[in-house]
Amino acid sequence: MGEWQDISTAPKDGTRILTWGRLHADLDGGEAPCITISTHDVYGWYAPDFGGHEPALWQPLPPPPNTGKGEGV
Repeated sequence: MGEWQDISTAPKDGTRILTWGRLHADLDGGEAPCITISTHDVYGWYAPDFGGHEPALWQPLPPPPNTGKGEGV
């Protein structure tokens, strides 16, 4: 895996990347840390599991594992 980089340097062309940030996730209105796969589109940062969010750091996704059954999984 690579080093975490500031989100301002992340690709904003729809490339899927690994992001770290905080979500408004707990019932008390606090923020929960979150690592997820995200993309950027015309509306901003999006993670399929969480919807819109505000990541602070990013890194490229690692290559998929080689399982011997073709590419990736």
